[in-house]
Amino acid sequence: MANEETQQSPWTRPSFLMAGALVMLLVIAGVVLSIIFTLGGDDDADSNPSKPATTAAPAPDEGVESGSSVCGLEGDVLEEARLSKAPTADEWLYRGTTAYPVSNEYGPGETDSSGFKYCFQRSPEGAVFAAASAVAAQETPQATAAWIDYFLAPGAYRDRLLADGPSLDTDTSSSQTDTRMQIAGFRLLAYDGESARVDIATEVSSSSGTGTASIVYELVWSEGDWKSSTDSAEPISVVPLKNLAGYIAWRE
Repeated sequence: MANEETQQSPWTRPSFLMAGALVMLLVIAGVVLSIIFTLGGDDDADSNPSKPATTAAPAPDEGVESGSSVCGLEGDVLEEARLSKAPTADEWLYRGTTAYPVSNEYGPGETDSSGFKYCFQRSPEGAVFAAASAVAAQETPQATAAWIDYFLAPGAYRDRLLADGPSLDTDTSSSQTDTRMQIAGFRLLAYDGESARVDIATEVSSSSGTGTASIVYELVWSEGDWKSSTDSAEPISVVPLKNLAGYIAWRE
């Protein structure tokens, strides 16, 4: 019976257990579970008629004031804070089959010309929205590469992480159509205005099995937005969950 459970559970497969440092890059690319299911994403499958016009996201060296939102979102929270309930999303959009929350107040407030969304409020809610948006797959390999370049904050490991990022030849359009990933909840583990530690719980199912995972993002406020810290080689971690106890429910 134990062998049958091992075969049925995607979280105990050797491909997941052997992922190591590659898991972090896959999360950043918005396809954390592609090691298991070859997850990918098509264009945002939303029908929002008021989708904001695309602009080029500021490059890391453009000198945006660190204390202000890169797209002008107001409501800075600069002291330690916690969240006891889920922030309100104006709607949930889709990348592929994965829904992610958007808010006029918390972000994302801009869309880059390559297709990825960015710019979140400097607040606990903004940090949670930024982490949730990072879970969903990007539109194309080009959008993924552009997003990684934007999402990685300056730090000791930035150059190495960029060099080890996914190839532009990666084909996300051939992903399994029966795979589904859904944000199920979150925990704001830490927040002080300069950094945030956000734990996103996700549920994944396919013909190969089902599973629940915790994805923890180490975020820093950098150049007017929440970005992934690169002060360590693995600022994002993924572990399987037995249940969602302790998480604040948050889903479409």
